[in-house]
Amino acid sequence: MYAYTTICILIIVQKNAAKAKAPQVQPPLSAAQLLRWFVRLLPGAALRKLPALQATPFYDRLFNPLVTLWYLLFQRLNGDHTLEAALADARSGGADCLNKKLSRQLVSDSTCSYSGARQRLAQLIMPPYSPPFVIWLVIGLLFYAMCFIVLRHLLGSAPSSGPRLFALMLLILVLLANAFWSVLFFRWRDLRASFIAFIPYAALVAVLVALLVQVYPLGAVLFSYYSIYLIYATRWGYHLWRLNIPKA
Repeated sequence: MYAYTTICILIIVQKNAAKAKAPQVQPPLSAAQLLRWFVRLLPGAALRKLPALQATPFYDRLFNPLVTLWYLLFQRLNGDHTLEAALADARSGGADCLNKKLSRQLVSDSTCSYSGARQRLAQLIMPPYSPPFVIWLVIGLLFYAMCFIVLRHLLGSAPSSGPRLFALMLLILVLLANAFWSVLFFRWRDLRASFIAFIPYAALVAVLVALLVQVYPLGAVLFSYYSIYLIYATRWGYHLWRLNIPKA
């Protein structure tokens, strides 16, 4: 009787084990799949095809802002987080859809062109409330996505009204001012000037919000949130400048 009971228990255990299936683990997204999502969320090529921007000249280097932003995300999500891995992917044509001449003209093994911005931040004494580097990337991605949404709306139809045309001009001016701030901060390394530049830049954004209330309320809401961020960014820029003043 004991042996019979034991056998029955073993049979029940074996049946239950056979029914249990191992959970299916979804394979991680490949770099190519992630890049497709990146292009879908932030279509830089579509932005440059807009009629109002056809005649606008752009300073375009191999690691332009869109390529740099992608490889910062790539480096964060890739198994190999080194700059060399990001450069190897670029040389193999991994991001040629963002810049067609990238793999053809990227002949150097140096990572300086890509790591300049990151090294610049690493050299500075940062305020204690500074966010992680990846948060800066997300902020930049959201800013360009927000600008694309508003630009697409403003250019969707002929800017016949004065406020719509003025809002379009202001938005382009905001984009240029944002790029100029990057020159002040990363290329010229002038922390004082980059802090002072926040003041007219914030004023431009405030005027843009006032105009968007009339022509595109959703855009006004988006840039209102961005204005709140600028309060933090201006305070951060001031403390960054004061913390890095050379001691006499």
